[in-house]
This record gives sequence, C-alpha cells and structure tokens, in this order.
Amino acid sequence: MAIRARTQKNMQRPWSEMTLEELFVALETQKDGLETLVATKRRDLVGENAFPEERQRGALHVLIRQFENPLVLVLVGAAAITFFLRDYTDTIVIGAAIIINVSIGLFQEYKAERALAALKAYMEPTAIVFREGREHTILARHIVPGDMLILRAGAKVPADARLIEAIELEVNESTLTGETYPVAKTDTLLRSLAQGKRPVADLKNTIFAGTVVTQGLGRALVIATGAHTEFGRIAALLHTLPDERTPLQEKLRCLSSVLAAGILFITAAVFVFGIVHGRSIVEMFTMSVALAVSAIPEGLVVAVTAILAVGMQRILKRGALVRRLVAAETLGSTTVICTDKTGTLTEGRMRLARIVTDTRETRIDHTHVADRTVQKALEIAALGNTTVVEKTADDPDAWELVGAPTEVALVRGAAHGGIYRSTLLVERPLIDIVPFTSTRKYVMTLHKQKTTTTLYAVGAAERIVALATAVLTDRGTKPWSAKFREAWMEKIQRYARDGYRVLGLAYREGDGLLACAKIPGCEGSLTFVGLAIIEDPIREDVADVLLESRRAGVTTVMITGDHAATAGYVARTLGIQHDNNEALDGAYVDELGDDALRDRVATTTVYSRVSPEQKLRIVQAWQARGAVVAVTGDGVNDAPALKRADIGVAVGSGTDVAKEASDLVLMNNSFATLIHAIREGRVMYDNIRKVALYLLSDSFSEIVLVVGALFWGMPLPLLAAQILWINLITDGFPSVALTIDPATRDVMATPPIARERSIMDTKRLAIVLLVSVVTGIGNLLLFQWWYEVTGDLVRARTIVFASLSLDSLLYVFSIRTLRTTIWRVAPWNNLWLVAAVCGGFLLTVIGVALPALQHILGTTALTIEEWGIVAVFGIGIVVMIEGCKIIVRLFNREHKTLNSKS
Repeated sequence: MAIRARTQKNMQRPWSEMTLEELFVALETQKDGLETLVATKRRDLVGENAFPEERQRGALHVLIRQFENPLVLVLVGAAAITFFLRDYTDTIVIGAAIIINVSIGLFQEYKAERALAALKAYMEPTAIVFREGREHTILARHIVPGDMLILRAGAKVPADARLIEAIELEVNESTLTGETYPVAKTDTLLRSLAQGKRPVADLKNTIFAGTVVTQGLGRALVIATGAHTEFGRIAALLHTLPDERTPLQEKLRCLSSVLAAGILFITAAVFVFGIVHGRSIVEMFTMSVALAVSAIPEGLVVAVTAILAVGMQRILKRGALVRRLVAAETLGSTTVICTDKTGTLTEGRMRLARIVTDTRETRIDHTHVADRTVQKALEIAALGNTTVVEKTADDPDAWELVGAPTEVALVRGAAHGGIYRSTLLVERPLIDIVPFTSTRKYVMTLHKQKTTTTLYAVGAAERIVALATAVLTDRGTKPWSAKFREAWMEKIQRYARDGYRVLGLAYREGDGLLACAKIPGCEGSLTFVGLAIIEDPIREDVADVLLESRRAGVTTVMITGDHAATAGYVARTLGIQHDNNEALDGAYVDELGDDALRDRVATTTVYSRVSPEQKLRIVQAWQARGAVVAVTGDGVNDAPALKRADIGVAVGSGTDVAKEASDLVLMNNSFATLIHAIREGRVMYDNIRKVALYLLSDSFSEIVLVVGALFWGMPLPLLAAQILWINLITDGFPSVALTIDPATRDVMATPPIARERSIMDTKRLAIVLLVSVVTGIGNLLLFQWWYEVTGDLVRARTIVFASLSLDSLLYVFSIRTLRTTIWRVAPWNNLWLVAAVCGGFLLTVIGVALPALQHILGTTALTIEEWGIVAVFGIGIVVMIEGCKIIVRLFNREHKTLNSKS
C-alpha cells in the first residue's frame, strides 16, 4: 500500500487545488468509497484516527515532582548529615518536616489530576462514511485516508477532508481558528497561489477534525487522520515545548541556593576557626551541625506547600481548578494576560442583540416589546428560518433549538421580545420555503393566514435591501427611495464595521403568493422592515473584571483568529484598545523577526487572524521582555500558547486538549474567576513572604547566637534539638497560621511582583538583619549573664531557649505587615494566628517543664522571675521593630514630599 508515500508526494501540491480525479488517484479510492477490507488494511498501515495522548501522571510521578523544590533538597541534605553523625533525634524531626511537605503536595496535585480526568465525559464518537456504495456508521477512530465522509448539520467532523460536494454547508471552526461565526464551505477548486500557502481559515473547500457542521449537507474525502490533521499538528506542538519553571520556583531556587551557599560557607569557616583555636574535631562537628540546623528554615518548606494548598482550595471554591501546586502562586505575579476572544471574553454563541427600524434601535433583552414595527421585525425573525423548536421553557435561553446558529439566535431573540415561533406557526402554517444558499444569500418562507398568504425574507442585509420596493415606518408603508436606500446602507456598513453580523428583514403579503416563492422574480416587491443585529455577546462581568485588572497593573492583550473588525470592536468596548488603531494581523506577525516582535508587543493590545504558531511567538515575545504571562483559551488553537505560558488558563467548556495544556481550568467559564485567582495568587505570595521573613529572622538569630558564642569562646547557648524545637514546633504553629492570613485591603491596588524581584527584598532583608543581630546578641548577653550568675549551663541554655521562643511568638504580629504599625492591624482578623501563638507558648512551657521533654531537649524548669526576664526581652524586640517601621515610614513620606516639591 503506497498511500502514505503518495500522500506525502502530493503534499507538494495542496489538496485544495487538486481536481476531483486527482483526489481519487492520490487517495487510492473511488466514487463508491473504499472497500471494507481495503479500509482495514489501510488502518493497520497508517494507524487509527486518534491523537497521541500524554500518559496520565500517576501518583509516583507526582510524588517525585515534590522533590523538585530546592528547599526540600536542602532538608534532605540536613537529614543525611545528622544521620551520618548519628544524631537520630534531629534526623527524625527533619524527616518529619520532609514527609509533611511532600504529603501535602502529593495529595493536592494528585487530587487535581483526578478532578481533571473526571471533567472528561467519556463518549466514543462515530461518523458516517460511504463505503462499497452505501452509508455505514463506524467508530471515528476507524476512519482512514481515502474514506468518504457524509456530512449533515450537527455532525462533528472526525478528520481533515477535502469537500467533493457541498450543499449550503456551513462549519463552525471556532475551536481551530477562533472565528466566531460559521464559515460557508464550497466544493469549488481553489486556484494556485503565486507564493506562500493559504491559512487554514481561507481553505473554503476543506473541513477539519474537531469542527462542527452547523448547516447543510456535504461529502468529503479524508486527506489526513489522527496526528496528521491540523488538530493533531497543533497538539504535537505541545510535546516540543519544555515545562518552564514558574517565577516562584525560580525565586525559591535562588533563595535556597543562597541559603545553601551561605550555610556551607559559615559552617566551614566556623569549623576551621574552631580547629585552629584548639577545639576538638568532634566538638566542632557537633557545633557545625547545630549551626547548619539553625540556618535552615525547616518550617518554610512546609509553610510554602501549605500556602499553595490552601490557595488551591480557595481558588477551587471560586470555580477554578489549579492543576499544579506551584502554579497557584504564579497567578499573583501575572503582569500580562493574553486572552482569546471567542468563548472567553465573549459567550461563544450568537445572540440577537438589537432590532433596528426606521426611527429607533431596540435592544432585545428579557422585556417584551410594544412597538408595532419592532414586533413585525421580530415576527419575520421568528418565521423566516427553518429552526426546529424541540423544547420550550420559561426562559428562552433554556429552549432546546435545532438549526443554524444564526437562525437559532433569531428565534431565541424573538421569544425574548415576546414573539414565539411555535405559536406563530399554529396561526400561520408553513406552506413553502426557499432555502438559504451562498449565491442567494437569503431564506424565504411562505405562510398561510386567515385571508391571505405572507412571504417572510431574512438574509444578508444588502441583498434584502436590493429586493425591497417599500419600507415600513412608524407612519405606515412608504415607497422605497434612493434616500431610504442610502440611509439603510450606511447603517448596515456601520454595524458591519463594528463586527456585528447584519441581517435584513422584509415581507410581502398577497393572495397570489401560494407556492410562487420558487418562481423567478416573485421574490421582489418586498417591504423592508429593518435590521437584525447578531452578536457574540460579551460576557456580563468581563468589563468590570478588566477594569480591576488594569488597576492591579495587569495588561490585557486580545489574540484571536477572528476578523480585525470584530476583534477591534470587542477590544474597544472592553477598554483593551483605547484608540482606533486596527488590530495587528497574524500575517504581519510572521514578517517580524523575534527582536522586532519583542518591541512591537509592548504597544499592541489586539491581534486578529492569528494562527497557533503566531500566538505562541507573541507569548514568547512578552516573556522575553520579562513579563509573567497568563494565557486564556478554549480551543485546540490555544493549546501551544497555553503550555508555553507561565500560567495557562483553559475555559471549562473548552476542548480537552486545551485543558491538558493548562495550569488552571475555569470550571464556570467566567473570566472574573481568573481575576479572583490572581487575587488569591497575590495573597499567597504575600503570605509566603511573611512566613519567609518570620522564619529567616528566627533562623539567623540562632546563627548570630551560635557564631557569637564560638568567637567569644563560650559553650553552645542552644543545642541542635532545641533549635529544631523552636524552628518546627514553637514557630511551626504561627507559620502555619500565617498561611491563611487574610488579604490586605490594597492587595489588588499594587503592581504585580516583578519576575526578577526576590522573595526577600531590601526592606525585608533589613528587618531580618535587624531582628537577627539584636535578638542574637541580646540572647548571647543574656546567656553569658545568667551562666555567670547561676553557674548552671542547662539553666542558661533553657532561658535562652525560652527567650528565643517567646521573641518569635511576639514579633510575628509585627511582621504581618511592614506598611503599618502593629496596633493598626486587628489581631482578631486572623484568630488562628492568635491561637497559634498561644499554642506555641504552651508548647514552649511544656518543653521546659515536662521531664520527658527536658531529657530530650536538655532543658530545666524556670522560675517566675526567669519567665519575667524572658517576657521583658520579647516585648523589647517588638517595640524596636515597630520603632523602625515608624522611622522608615516617616523617611518615605519625607522623601515623597521632597520629590513632589522638586
């Protein structure tokens, strides 16, 4: 069988330009279709008509991915060192932190994967083919090149095919090209191009897998199946795109690298310094381990995972499913949203928006219209089509209608205006019909009334205007004049420029019209009533959502496969485009080099007639400018860009390919959900920074304490077990409570966090340095003083252990926000934090007072006086932090004042 080689050979000449005879030869088929035996052998050769699917991630894969977190690897290293030194208590504690972190991540991500799988309703698609001279219904995956498809309204196209017969055939290609309205198809041979090749949207004699027949009949020869279709080619792009690290992953990797390098340097320096000054190797190993343990913020790994997990649940409650744990925070860093139009900004379905008559424009909503001329227009809209009303309901939006999308929109819109097709058909039975054709460009229906017959005409507005001889006005029927014609053509052109589909509405009454609608010339003498304006409506909440995103510093870019006029109107309506500049065409994107495109995207907010490859380049150009890009979409054409984006957002009603390529699935199809998710992402990032600031301040305080003791020739003020208790147990509860800290009021009023900006910026590093130095040196002095007073090393270590614990439990309230003082932030807006601080203090007391823990931690019971010293020291640290915040705020205010004056 040479079908594969023959197909590749003929690809030098496009299928759309081949004659019928050439097609039959190239595909080795005949007019009666393939023989069943030939089709079976061919399927064995070329494979089934199915797309290669990415293997479902199992629990083991998700588990391994949890160890990609750099901080987890640091913890694994620390556990290995303590095990090597036979410090099994520390090994167990660190191991517990690793297990908690990995378990949370595994549970959340595996649950998300299973939830996505549940979204896919399993259904084995079928198709009708013409084989051995008759029709057969077969499984779509059994279709092979050369098969002859039988196409009818409502059928999903199972493979790419060249049309050999098309009768009023229209196909919805929105999932492939992004074009809103159905495309009229033809079996006409396309002429050869001098250079280049036609885009998919211009192949009028070819149909593509994944699209849907909305109207008419047809036959087509299959030219490509499975991975060789346009659908499959786009899906294959996904496998060429590497999985990129999210901004949070990059920042955590950077933070952990700095921590690891710093820990290695400090511990090595301390070890060498101790050996040089006569300390034993065993003692210095023990001290180095204590130092390493104190430097690692063990609770940060668990806290980050918990914050992301909590954020995923919050986003899910808003109607969106986060598929990857670490992707949740990326939403908060989003600086650019590249959004599709059809099905994302718009509802993805046609609707009768308004009726335009001689003197007024009437919006069609849920209110019945009283104007008689508008009622007449709605009668024509309801009857001048072939839609079948299968089931009605109180709300016309819930009606079950079968027909072309445009005609369904007319019937539904008329019902919203109080004119019901089913009722009218009883009163005015259908006698005859002139169906819509691409040459005729209108449909006519003839109806019997009590004493007369009426002809209703609906079609391309300019065509209906050309057939009219009169016009219906508020003052009755007036003769059609050049003035009327010019005024109506101007209205038609204006609406068309704004991206609407414009239909003309007309009628004719008379006794002699019975069945004469098919007689040439009888369609003239129409009375023109008005225009039906059809739109793909913008989602109700999108305008407000985009306004909120602009206030939050997020740029929205619309990228669509639709026409420039439609794209420009939607963009201007939503405020995405603020001038009358035309949308940038996809063909022009191809002409730009990577550097030129990187410069151009900064000033372009609307793109039209864009292919999947061009959309991918636009996303990459933004990323090259340092932007954190979120891409939204619902179609197969969106999948490559969804995967390449920092955060891919698929619409829940979209294709499975789009969902598989995404990080976030909008279950409720609402664009507002994306902004809610961005808000939650910012809250997550803020809480990660709070936890990092809190735990690093504590960890570096311990470093200062241990290093200071070494240089002053003092015993270790804290043991490794005591450090781990503080880091994981005492500080663990407040750090967990910070994971659910509520959003600040200005969370969406500040610009997004830049990709290159560190988790720990200059202001936070200054706080860490201040807290660490003051707390570390202060506790070192407290240790030396109490050790000299009591001569009891265990008691001196215990008071430092209690002091460090209480310090961190108190200053956690100070670091919740660096923009205001502690008394301006109500502590009860996070009662979990209050409870956590109380719990942390209780655990500190238990660690000091309980004999069993005294043995493990090396502590002893403290007196009331000693607890008083600890409390005074902790309050002093809080006062110092608040004083610094006031000074910084005053400095910033003065700096702004000076800048404004200058």
